[in-house]
Amino acid sequence: SLKAADTMLTIRGDIGTDVKHQGKLGYQLRVGNLSPWLALIDHEGSGALVLVGQAQGNFSDLKARGKITASSLIYRETAVQRASVDYDLGYSSVRPLPYGTVNLSLSDVGNGYRLQTIAGVVRISSEVAYLIELNVKARDAQGRTHTVTGNVKYQPELLVAQLTQLSLDLPNGLWRLFQ
Repeated sequence: SLKAADTMLTIRGDIGTDVKHQGKLGYQLRVGNLSPWLALIDHEGSGALVLVGQAQGNFSDLKARGKITASSLIYRETAVQRASVDYDLGYSSVRPLPYGTVNLSLSDVGNGYRLQTIAGVVRISSEVAYLIELNVKARDAQGRTHTVTGNVKYQPELLVAQLTQLSLDLPNGLWRLFQ
């Protein structure tokens, strides 16, 4: 465990350093005030953050699962009252990208335009190399719901982003783009 002011990092267990050793560890990070940490990289902001997770495997084949929660975040022009990120990710030395799922939930988001909520899912395929799927839904201050769905196909020589669905609930009606 490491403790500095209102920050605490705890790690228990081990991770394998070669393919024969399978390790397992748990980790927890609690930051009561992000301001001094952001100041270290010449940035301003504030808020609190908690990360709790576990990892298992070795440096060639690693899986990590956990949750990040944050509150009262302010960074540059953006404020987020509550945030939650759940992740279940894997890494293999034979793949150029990690794989797995990240779920994101933000509440009371402001950056010139206020959103009640943003919820999203990012899936990085373990079956199809280089495929990232994205699905995001936002609810604005007037209670209207907006969605976007798409994917990114990555190859070393080519990056293709595809918007597969867009739905905007505007004051003058619903606008949809489907592919």
